[in-house]
Amino acid sequence: MTTCQAWTGTSTNTACYTCIFPSTNAGAVVADSASENFNVAGCIALTDTSGGTACAQALQPLEECDDVACANCFSTMASPTSISQCQTTAETGACASYLSQVDSSCVNDFADGGAVNTCSNVTYLLNRFCGTGG
Repeated sequence: MTTCQAWTGTSTNTACYTCIFPSTNAGAVVADSASENFNVAGCIALTDTSGGTACAQALQPLEECDDVACANCFSTMASPTSISQCQTTAETGACASYLSQVDSSCVNDFADGGAVNTCSNVTYLLNRFCGTGG
């Protein structure tokens, strides 16, 4: 039995697992047509009480557009460099309007010390959604 199977198969971890992967698709991990990702947009909304909601509402559609545009990269397990190049191409083409919204809505959140940096820490993100489990 793998470590993950052992963890998910233990009833004491059920509440934590349900928080990370809720049936509403609004937890610490969200899924779209291409992949499952940490919910950075949701974390920003929870972390930045002044402008985080506007940033999150702009960022989530950009992430979904990038995922759809680069679905082939994800399905073929392309290198991080290839995925990054695909996303850059998408954001100058089909996803450009979403990027424009992020650029105008997320200035403070992308600045040094902003919510994007904080929410890029997986432990912080999980704790923000689910608590520390202590």
